[in-house]
Amino acid sequence: MTPYEQEVAVAKNVARQAGTVLREHYRAHEPLQVTHKSAKDLVTETDILVEKLVMDAISRVFPGDSIAGEETAGITGTGGRQWVIDPIDGTTNFVRRIPFFAVSIGLLVDGVPAAGVVYNPIIDELYWAARGTGAYLNGKKLHVTAITELPQAMVITGFACLRDNKLPNNLANFAAIAPQVLGVRRLGAASLDLCAVAAGRAEAFWELYLKPWDVAAGGLIVEEAGGKVTTFAGAGNWLTAPTILASNGVIHDTVRAFLQPACPAP
Repeated sequence: MTPYEQEVAVAKNVARQAGTVLREHYRAHEPLQVTHKSAKDLVTETDILVEKLVMDAISRVFPGDSIAGEETAGITGTGGRQWVIDPIDGTTNFVRRIPFFAVSIGLLVDGVPAAGVVYNPIIDELYWAARGTGAYLNGKKLHVTAITELPQAMVITGFACLRDNKLPNNLANFAAIAPQVLGVRRLGAASLDLCAVAAGRAEAFWELYLKPWDVAAGGLIVEEAGGKVTTFAGAGNWLTAPTILASNGVIHDTVRAFLQPACPAP
C-alpha cells in the first residue's frame, strides 16, 4: 500500500458523495437558501449539509483525527493529523449557477499537506494526490507545463472575499502582470485554480488572504505534479501565510517579481 492510500480513497469516495448532493442542489429549480458571513462572503444550506456529510464520513474511518471545516465547528482529535475541508470552494459560483466550484478535502500531518482531493461535480473532474506519489486527474497522472516565457503563459488569480481597503487588494498585482502574459483568468475557486496549474491548463496562480481549507489539497496537487508553491516572498509556509503563488516552477521567480508583499490579514 502506498503512503496515505486509504486516506485518499476515503476522501475520493466522500467527495463523490458530496458531489451528488451538490449536483442535485445546483440543478434544482428552487432558489438556494443563502446567508452572508460578511457583505461579500456567502454561505448556503448546501455548504453546511455537505460539510457535515464529509466530516461524518471521515470521522467514522479516522476517529482520532482532527477536522476543520470552513462553515461549522470542527472536531478535535488526539494526534498530529488534521483534515481541512471546504464543502463548496466557489460558493458564489454555485449560487449563481456558474459550473466552476469544488469540494476540497486536505489532510495535514504535523501541519504539512500529506493528501488532498478536489472534485468538480459538474464536469466530473476528480483530482487527487498524496505526498511522494504524484498527482492525478480521473486516474491520469498530471504534470505541469514546461513553458518558460511569460508571453506564452496563462495565469490565474482571484480577489478573496476579504476586501478591507486598508489591505492590498490584488489590483496592483493584476495590473503589473496582465500586460506580460498570454492571458489572466479570474475563475472563482482557488482549489480548482491550483489544479489547473497542476493539469497544465495554466502556468501560475496567485492570490491573497486564503485559508488552509482553500489551498491545502490544491497546493499539494501542484507540488506532486512537479510544480512549485510558495508565498509571494518565496517562503514555504504558503498554507498559513496571507499570500500564495503556485506555478510550473520554471516561471515562478519571474512571476514573483511582479507581486507586491501583503500585510497580514486581521
